[in-house]
Amino acid sequence: RRRLGLSFLQLLTLKSQLLRFHRICTQQSDFQEAKKILFSTLSTRGYCRTFLRKVNRTFLEDKPIKVTSQLPLVMLYSPHMLGYIRGVKENFQTLVQTTKILTDHEVLAAYRRNKNLKDYLVKAKLRPTIRTKSKDLGQFFKHKRWIYNVFSDTVYLTRTKGTARTSNCVYLITCKTCQKMYVGETKNTLLVRFTQHRYNILRRKGTNTHLVQHFLIHGWQSVTATVLESNSDWTAQQRKWAERLWIMRLDTAHPGGLNEAKPRAVSSS
Repeated sequence: RRRLGLSFLQLLTLKSQLLRFHRICTQQSDFQEAKKILFSTLSTRGYCRTFLRKVNRTFLEDKPIKVTSQLPLVMLYSPHMLGYIRGVKENFQTLVQTTKILTDHEVLAAYRRNKNLKDYLVKAKLRPTIRTKSKDLGQFFKHKRWIYNVFSDTVYLTRTKGTARTSNCVYLITCKTCQKMYVGETKNTLLVRFTQHRYNILRRKGTNTHLVQHFLIHGWQSVTATVLESNSDWTAQQRKWAERLWIMRLDTAHPGGLNEAKPRAVSSS
């Protein structure tokens, strides 16, 4: 069977080479000379003369066009399936002969490749990165270089140019309605922390704090925030200490601000 497959491949290769010679040679004598050299070389390599004569006789013949409709039998390739396919074709021919239906059809084995490790690991499409909608970012974050507290008449320069994705930082919340301020700290990104703040305000959680009480009245749409300071090497204790310093600088303790009168330990969120 392997030998027959090889002969068929040799037949196709040799026919394609002869057709190429036939197209590019403008003179018949040139074609005959090229064919003679090719056949002579192949003869020394073990090609049978009968085989070469058959190719020479049939390479210009048009392959008859099949008018039968094909019924594909799709399956994964396996040498053990060859007997199964042969049995299906024989049974189909028997059915056609006895019932006289589907006489213009034939069964065609259509193999599909088995999946390999590459198919399981490599995807044509990249997974979409999880991005927060731009409107969610724009609702609360705005970088400010200078911070001015209208109640204490104090001005301070922020110590970093943060974004909504800055982590391990001290941040400032300002009410756009009344300009009251709140200083907080977080180990996570500002976006994650504000998701928690928004949940508390919209779901009325933690209503014992001045921050939640205030924005229950003025609404989440009044929230705006900026990063005051960040340091990727901060420990939780250092971050809380920086938070207390900013509370004192901006004087955001209640009633002038929204922080508790005596800053208490805040969980590192």
